[in-house]
Amino acid sequence: MKALKLVSKILVIVFAFLFGVIFVCGGWAKEHINEITAYLGQPSYEIIGNAGDDYEEEDTIYYDSDFTSIAELKAAGEEIAEEVSLEGSALLKNGDVGGKPALPLSEGDTVNFYSMSSYDPIYNGTGDQGRAYMNLEYTETHMLDAFTEAGFKVNKDLFDWYRKNYNTYGRKDSDKTLRAWGNAIYKHYTIADASWENIGTAAKENAAEAGIFILSRVAGEGSDTTTHDVGWNPGDMTNGNYLALSPTEISVLTNMKRMKDEGKLKKIIVVLNFSNQVECKFIDEEKYGVDAAIWVGNFGMRGPEALTKILLGDVNPSGKLVDTFWKEHYYNPVLTNFGEVSKSN
Repeated sequence: MKALKLVSKILVIVFAFLFGVIFVCGGWAKEHINEITAYLGQPSYEIIGNAGDDYEEEDTIYYDSDFTSIAELKAAGEEIAEEVSLEGSALLKNGDVGGKPALPLSEGDTVNFYSMSSYDPIYNGTGDQGRAYMNLEYTETHMLDAFTEAGFKVNKDLFDWYRKNYNTYGRKDSDKTLRAWGNAIYKHYTIADASWENIGTAAKENAAEAGIFILSRVAGEGSDTTTHDVGWNPGDMTNGNYLALSPTEISVLTNMKRMKDEGKLKKIIVVLNFSNQVECKFIDEEKYGVDAAIWVGNFGMRGPEALTKILLGDVNPSGKLVDTFWKEHYYNPVLTNFGEVSKSN
């Protein structure tokens, strides 16, 4: 009986060890199957026939390409990207200006771009989809080029001020923390836009048919929206709310309203460039004087080009919002249980 128990213990230990080896080595072998196959001199494929052999030749190209070059393929992809932007954009407001709708604008109209996002808009989200952003052949004057090619007269001096001061006022990562579950970097983004007082060019006061304010936010995989002002950029948010107008954005929008009251701007247009919804109460508030508002989501490869066609009325922005846009997020019942919530009995 003692001998039987000893044998059982030995077998348990041996099988446990073998199971561990198989579990660990099996996963390693699966990941390195090509290297192991090559080391053993074994082929990783088999040719079952050659032209001229006694067999019926089979066409193994099951999905033939419609394109003859990479450039042709890329051009077709850009057309689809622009179509997605055109069909997905939603017109949220088109108020009355002088007895006519604020939109469409006309070719030849002068426009002033406001906010750093007019120079650096949000093209895509974060995490894995953020990698595609690095492969886009966009230029630092994408918005300027798109509007100029569409026939608008862009206030280039104002645009150039944003371009030259991007490193000072542009959107930045607030922190980078190595996570225990891998090499992923967790970050928050700041708003970090320039206030009206800090826009250091007289071109901000130039008269124009329309002042276009690009309102952007970004968050997603590995980059949650922050719930507080980050330490190195205090005052960046209103009450620590990343999804509300910041103090600097408020200063620009209220001064755009002043310019409209003075007759320098005929219309104020807000372009909502985000997938993380900013509180929209301001769109209907008199102190901002917003005449038209369009949600475009993330721009993608051809968002600026699509936006010009929408503003000119070439395409009807008939997309629908996929969710309720709240004037204030405090109206949303789920906010009660959002984040770290502790309750006592």
